[in-house]
Amino acid sequence: MISENMIILEEEKKITGRGVAADRIYAYGFTRPEYAGIFGGVKYAIFASVEATHAQASTLCTIYFHRGRLAWLGDLEVPEMRAIANQASMYNYLNINHFFWIDGYLLNNSCNPSQERCTWGPDSRDFCILSHIAPGVSKTFETAHMACEKMASVDETNRRDGRSQLRPVLAPNLLQEFPDEDKDYVLAVAWNFEKTGFICSAPSDNDIECPFGFTEIETADVPKHLIPKPYAICK
Repeated sequence: MISENMIILEEEKKITGRGVAADRIYAYGFTRPEYAGIFGGVKYAIFASVEATHAQASTLCTIYFHRGRLAWLGDLEVPEMRAIANQASMYNYLNINHFFWIDGYLLNNSCNPSQERCTWGPDSRDFCILSHIAPGVSKTFETAHMACEKMASVDETNRRDGRSQLRPVLAPNLLQEFPDEDKDYVLAVAWNFEKTGFICSAPSDNDIECPFGFTEIETADVPKHLIPKPYAICK
């Protein structure tokens, strides 16, 4: 039997031409997100019934959302961020996932997140922040816990070569998985090869975006009388 999701994905492959990338979704049991919301010009989607490694989760976010990536949840003091974390915590226990991959990069590569408190920052390139950070949300966060203790399964060579890395996660704490924390969820770390849920983000639909298969061009290259408003031209 062909499911509705498979039909949708087949149509996406025809439209986007990204057949290889879309085919990968089937292997991960890809479904629609359990939760979707918008805050501060950023849309979020929680995938709790999918088990993916950090790399797989990052890829699936780019497939699901145009300009998609793992979500930045670095400031749980912001009410809207707490609301997203609350949703993730609820779906966590319904789907028996241990945690959710989120966005973040170590600011100090000499810091060992498995043994000490470390500070994480957004992804950036040429002084431009690539992470989707809503207004008023802190651009750094700290971790002090391991969400999954599987040190023995990490090959030392892979760890030294960078293939096994610790990545940030949102870890629910409703059942006091972290007894020293009095919060319902904590920001922690896990090995990148662990398979679990994840949270995606992308600019909201209010942002002007070109459809798949088109690229934005400068309005200076187009006669003024042909330029529609708002000034976003696709070719």
